[in-house]
Amino acid sequence: MPLGRNDPLPLHSSKLPPFHASLLVLGHIILAIATTTLVFTIPENAYSIVYARYVLGYVFVLLLPGYALTKALFPTKEFDNIERTALSIGMSLALVIITGLLLNYAHGA
Repeated sequence: MPLGRNDPLPLHSSKLPPFHASLLVLGHIILAIATTTLVFTIPENAYSIVYARYVLGYVFVLLLPGYALTKALFPTKEFDNIERTALSIGMSLALVIITGLLLNYAHGA
């Protein structure tokens, strides 16, 4: 029976098989570990590796928070890849700015 407009979504509404979905999560974890490692262990004067640090840092700050929020708010395939990427960048910028403001005013004293 097809779902109506107001019916709740099933628990597994993703089109990806569970194995591929777990590989996607594993890829995100590996990207986060690589970014953290590059940011905290590579010195500023290592010019050949510092560019990889910048690229991974931009992806980690400007793409992943918005992508996660977009996937949480719109779990079905409502957008194509270009729209989802643009929405991810915009939501990342908004989320990072709001988080920065909250952290600025959340200190103890």
